[in-house]
Amino acid sequence: MATNMQTDTLLPRFKLCLIANFASILLMFASAVVTGYVARLYGPQPIVAETIDAGWLLSSYAIATRLSFFLGLPAFAIAFFGLLKTKLWGRRLFTALMIAWGPQAIAFGIFNLSMTWGLSALFANLALLSAGAVLALSYFTPLAGRFESSRLSIESHSRAGLSPA
Repeated sequence: MATNMQTDTLLPRFKLCLIANFASILLMFASAVVTGYVARLYGPQPIVAETIDAGWLLSSYAIATRLSFFLGLPAFAIAFFGLLKTKLWGRRLFTALMIAWGPQAIAFGIFNLSMTWGLSALFANLALLSAGAVLALSYFTPLAGRFESSRLSIESHSRAGLSPA
């Protein structure tokens, strides 16, 4: 009974962290779009040494940005919905997205010649912090049982020949 009571008190906090994470991800993408628009409007040119061909850096950054926008954002939305409903697939998808985000952030943060505006960096850091809270709450608290119980209900429905809808 104590575990069920702990789960009931943790669930609103988990959902608050989840909403904060998704909002910061949306704001991070929005600020990146606004930053790109302002950069094109006022035309600041990147400072690159004359001996370096920066074309491949800029094109690889553009490709990664478009991939993360058109694939990453919908995937985060699907994971957000699954986590909100405490589904096991949502937790697994969110974990995979966070594992994939790490090397991408390191690769384009260290090996790319780019500047990030403070607002974009703020929302990116908030997204990473709240993602850590979401992962910790979903794996290391009594809420983990809710995710596992969704797995058990799917398995019991499939054994009985019922659809898990």
